[in-house]
Amino acid sequence: VAWVWRHIDQYSGDSARLFVGGHSAGGHYAALMGVRRDWQESRQLPRETIRGCLPISGVYQFGEESGLSMRPRFLGSADNDRAASPLYNIDGVPPPFFMTYGEKDFPHLIQQSQSMEHALNAAGGDVDRIELTGCNHLSASYAAGDPDQLWVTKAVNWMKLH
Repeated sequence: VAWVWRHIDQYSGDSARLFVGGHSAGGHYAALMGVRRDWQESRQLPRETIRGCLPISGVYQFGEESGLSMRPRFLGSADNDRAASPLYNIDGVPPPFFMTYGEKDFPHLIQQSQSMEHALNAAGGDVDRIELTGCNHLSASYAAGDPDQLWVTKAVNWMKLH
């Protein structure tokens, strides 16, 4: 993100309009970048570096109440669960979020998405959400990458507004 912010003008981009997004674990990391404000300073970036966040079927909560059947190894100790959970790390008013999940996605991810949406709204955030009809966890990713599908049109229009 720091490299992009510093070099985007060389590619006709706008450093004031950086959006982050991803699917599943990528959605988790994008959401964490959007809500945590403690990483920008060490990289000499403005606090509002992230203009908006577009997570798809993201993981927003780790720990006993996350709904995960097993704990991801990459988190290390359970002591890291709270710090790794975007749901518990909303620092101030978050950037706008465009949240997506599949109608047939994993139930715990649908629940986590709804909890995250509620928390973002409670923090004064601007949240839009779509459920991709007929999509499961994997097909939601494909649908979001298909320019002929609904997600691309809605996401592009959403970014134009933000």
